[in-house]
Amino acid sequence: SEARFYRDCAPSTMTRIPACSYVGMEEGSGSSILILEDLTAAAATPLDALHHFTPELSAATLRQLAHLHAETWDDARLYEPWLGPRIPSLAQYLTNERLQELLDRPRGDGLSPATRSATRVRAAMKALGRLPESSPRCMLHGDTHAGNIFDTKAGPGLLDWQLVQRGSWATDVAYHISSVLETDDRRQSEWDLLAGYLHCLGELGVTTPSWESAVTSYKQNLAYGFFLWAMTQFTPEELTTPTLRRIGRAVEDHATFELLGV
Repeated sequence: SEARFYRDCAPSTMTRIPACSYVGMEEGSGSSILILEDLTAAAATPLDALHHFTPELSAATLRQLAHLHAETWDDARLYEPWLGPRIPSLAQYLTNERLQELLDRPRGDGLSPATRSATRVRAAMKALGRLPESSPRCMLHGDTHAGNIFDTKAGPGLLDWQLVQRGSWATDVAYHISSVLETDDRRQSEWDLLAGYLHCLGELGVTTPSWESAVTSYKQNLAYGFFLWAMTQFTPEELTTPTLRRIGRAVEDHATFELLGV
């Protein structure tokens, strides 16, 4: 999917991404090769969960997401098979027993037992995947945590497009805000950030959802990022723990599981 993104979509996107000089794909096997610019040599700063992400930096990243979403809003090309939604298949990843083992690690400390329930976490992800696709879809980055963002003098950009897919704008936005900001910063700024994103989307020609609808979608879609980081197995715990805790506290603040009926 990442190779297809760079081959078919990157040349026309206004979103800041690493420059790509070569894409090689073997259609039969799905194998691919990308040659991307060296961001360090380009004086960019790769970020991660230990970087202090300010609301201002988050707002700048959301503007990049608004460009991605607006330029693909309700586009017929979104229904190509390689851009299919990932939520239903991701919800099947790992057994409940293994997911619970991961949630019982220190990454879940400070969250309520109900939030750390593998059965409930998976049920929320499945419920999110069952929400109707009737509202306008757009192209999603799909993995908008701090480790997939780089900063430059011109502003932030997005890398690692392996989870690119079609879906609701709120998936990218809720995942980003909840995963990168410390809890106090998020609580103080999240509605201003959401409003700023929607304003940018409108300036780019999109008919934006009502505020009430946007807030509901934001709260529901927090389940996506929480599931991804609950099931993370190969990222160091020093990065997994703060990320999951941030998203988990947002899930609790906004009664996400209850809103999804689980």
